[in-house]
Amino acid sequence: MEKNAKKIFKFSEQKELIVVTDLSNYYDSIFIPELRKLITGYIKNNEALLDILFGIIERNSWLPDYLPYTGRGLPTSNLEGIRLMAHSFLFEFDEIIKMKSNDSFTRWMDDVVIAVDSREEAVNILSSSSDVLKSRGLALNLKKTNIYTAEEAEFNFLIDENKYLDSIDFDYHLQHGIKTISSELIKRFQKHLKINQSAKYFEKITKRYITAFSKINSKRILKDVPTLFNENPGIRSNLLFHLATLGFDKRTAEVVLKIFDELKLHDDISLFNICKLITDWNIPLTNEGNDFIDKAIKKIKSFSMTRKQIFDFYCLLWVRTKYDHPEDLYKFIFDYKGIWNSHPFLRRQVTSIMGRLFLYKEDKVRKFLESQISTAEQQVVSTANNLINLKKLDIIESKVKLYLFPEKKYKTYPLQKFLVLCSFLNSEPYRNDKDISAKIKYHIDDSYYRKWLELQYNIK
Repeated sequence: MEKNAKKIFKFSEQKELIVVTDLSNYYDSIFIPELRKLITGYIKNNEALLDILFGIIERNSWLPDYLPYTGRGLPTSNLEGIRLMAHSFLFEFDEIIKMKSNDSFTRWMDDVVIAVDSREEAVNILSSSSDVLKSRGLALNLKKTNIYTAEEAEFNFLIDENKYLDSIDFDYHLQHGIKTISSELIKRFQKHLKINQSAKYFEKITKRYITAFSKINSKRILKDVPTLFNENPGIRSNLLFHLATLGFDKRTAEVVLKIFDELKLHDDISLFNICKLITDWNIPLTNEGNDFIDKAIKKIKSFSMTRKQIFDFYCLLWVRTKYDHPEDLYKFIFDYKGIWNSHPFLRRQVTSIMGRLFLYKEDKVRKFLESQISTAEQQVVSTANNLINLKKLDIIESKVKLYLFPEKKYKTYPLQKFLVLCSFLNSEPYRNDKDISAKIKYHIDDSYYRKWLELQYNIK
């Protein structure tokens, strides 16, 4: 975004008008066979890789019930690979705009900014662009197409704010103290929130400010986070990243609980992302930590019971999977069997969690896994089989160690990988291997992971 912003600065100084547009329903409109044809031109002689890549895309694409795959639409995702593919689909479009505008344009995915000298030139370029896009089954979003004067562009792109944020030497302030820059940032940020609400790039600059506070580990915006979170859904992921950067303490815990109190849910992902933050935090084994976990679980449970959405229950399950004692987790799962048993997605998640409970309640877990194998749900059957087979392993493969303990240590060991680790530790050779124990001690810092590893596998 910063690179594009710098080009826009130059446009506003060199050209009379700035054209801003994007594409209608871009991800949903991409024709996958056409995308594959384009990608094939960049990846020579690797059909197997392309088969895997586009097979994953097909399996992750949303489909209406009982209807066949249409071949249209990239799954909406923040994965860089998906985003890069979406971006590359318009390279031909870029060449047309480059020629028509004398290279006075910038684009990231479906966001396009073009600099022109007259409205007539703007209309001509938009018309040519529209013709190219139609050949790909795409269309400009005319409702979001605007032509700004240099002065209007300066406000809408918040050029002064961008220049200020670009000018900050974060390394210098981290070395010499953050007090001065933190005070200046909070003043400018609060002013930005008051006067720039109607600017087109308001949300993007707000994200840049939040990132700036994260870079210097400043807590100056904590009191504003719950309100910002609920009033600006587009910046929620940035606020959660900021809380993740700061880590768990009394103040950040209070902020998360307040977010829950004020949370207006219009989607599934917001609740899950808060839950992921809670499981990514290294929460200490203290009364304060336990109190926060208890309160957070109660609030998540309240959402689940009120909304009766299966994904809300999954969020509750996700948090309890990390923080519950195995006895409590087992009891919770089977107390709520009526919810998860009728949903294949939830049943698969519950089955995968049994890897953490296998040694603790071996007879009951084995009986449960065998009952799942007798069902017709392929992914559930596969997961249950894998857990039983992993427990029987007597050979330690080096590739498993590399998967569980990559060369670059995780800043936060992922919960899903912790469940895989537990599944391998159910095997006696893995559990008793000194090298694996040493790797666990190096790679896993989280207090709760260590607690369960000691309780269930005697790895201290």
